[in-house]
Amino acid sequence: MIPSIPVSSKPSGAQGICSLGRRILKVEWLRRPFGSLFTKLLLIMFVSGILIVSTVAFLNWLMHIEQGRNVFRRNMNQYISYLVKDLGSPPNRIQAEKLSKKLFINIHYQSPEISWKTLGTLPSLEQYEFRKLRTNNSIDFGRNPFIKDRVYRVKNGEGVLYIFYQREKISETGWILGTILAASILFLIFLTYLALRWVLQPVHWLSGGVEALAQGQLEHRVRSDRHDELGRLTRGFNRMAERISMMLSARKQLLLDVSHELRSPITRMKVALEMMPADSLRKNLEEDLLMLESMVTEILETSRLESQNGRLNFRQLDVVELVKDVLGHFSEGNPEILLKEYPENLELQADPKQLRIVLENLLNNARRFSDDASNPIEVSIVLKEDQAILSVRDYGVGIANEEQNMIFEPFYQIDKSRSRDLNHYGLGLNLCKTIIETHDGNIRVESEEGSGSTFFLEIPMNIQSKE
Repeated sequence: MIPSIPVSSKPSGAQGICSLGRRILKVEWLRRPFGSLFTKLLLIMFVSGILIVSTVAFLNWLMHIEQGRNVFRRNMNQYISYLVKDLGSPPNRIQAEKLSKKLFINIHYQSPEISWKTLGTLPSLEQYEFRKLRTNNSIDFGRNPFIKDRVYRVKNGEGVLYIFYQREKISETGWILGTILAASILFLIFLTYLALRWVLQPVHWLSGGVEALAQGQLEHRVRSDRHDELGRLTRGFNRMAERISMMLSARKQLLLDVSHELRSPITRMKVALEMMPADSLRKNLEEDLLMLESMVTEILETSRLESQNGRLNFRQLDVVELVKDVLGHFSEGNPEILLKEYPENLELQADPKQLRIVLENLLNNARRFSDDASNPIEVSIVLKEDQAILSVRDYGVGIANEEQNMIFEPFYQIDKSRSRDLNHYGLGLNLCKTIIETHDGNIRVESEEGSGSTFFLEIPMNIQSKE
């Protein structure tokens, strides 16, 4: 695979701002919470609760505000009237000071002869907008739009009496109650989240089951002890997985039985071919018979390795020496095959016969999907941490992205029009995968259409013998 060179340009102006915004929205830690079904449901419930409470509160306010105002006006009318009566006419300053301290108000009296106030400095009366109370035209109500003070103006004898009061600030108890309320709301949200998580827990089980099934773990089953709709869904998933497992097992068994039954006819056909004259017909029959025998051998070998009784012949071997020996059998033919990068030696525990099969399959595939005039096929051997990594790089037609996860399945073939050899049935890479996994390793591919493919064999240096 030829690495692509990223070309970047520095955006500016509005384009740069939009680009920055998109990058911020794509940050994983911002996207992850909102990608959760639980979070979405919790958010929906939270927003719905706020809307319901706000709507009820608004309607309640509309219903009671006018009635509350009327009650407030009547009460204030009586309150101011009682104060004026207690102060007398003209008002008694000593009595005014007592009431001021007792009721937390400020009283100011103005007349042509005298002017006094009970507390501190009063704001300028010009800052207030006065209007008459609806319940008593003899009392004027003044409000300052810039401060919280309110003032009532009442005619008292020859003077005017001003009664100032200030709305009470939220007390410490109010803050404590507000904090308790906020904590209670958060606690309820947390309990709601736990409840939603418990109700939708089967979704997590199903997600893990789908992922395991996609990775080929057909024996995986999800919990199905719930009795609601999600419980029925999990039981349906388990039935589906069981059915798929049975179908695949039946297919494998059928292939195995057919392959065993073909062994005897193939042997008889080989004996019969030896008695035929050496001509083009015999050559064609021998090639077809060789292909059929190879397919049967690959099916039986894959089945043997996958079975519990399948065993590998582990021994200490030099991978570099093995690769050089295999490449010696590919010295003829095009494109050329080169050993590009390798250490002087690299020893590990493996089955040399099985590794040879893997290498031969990969090299044959590399030539099948490459032109004679393409660049040489490159084989590399490197040691990375505790793994020996063998790679086979070709410059052929490449593999489409959507097919790269399917090529290791049995009988799967990419577009035959891109291959120079049509006499293959898609069993080689499946056998390679089985062999490498039996070595506790991994096989993967990196490819780009039109640029070729690179297959990587990752084999651990310390393999537990499966004898």
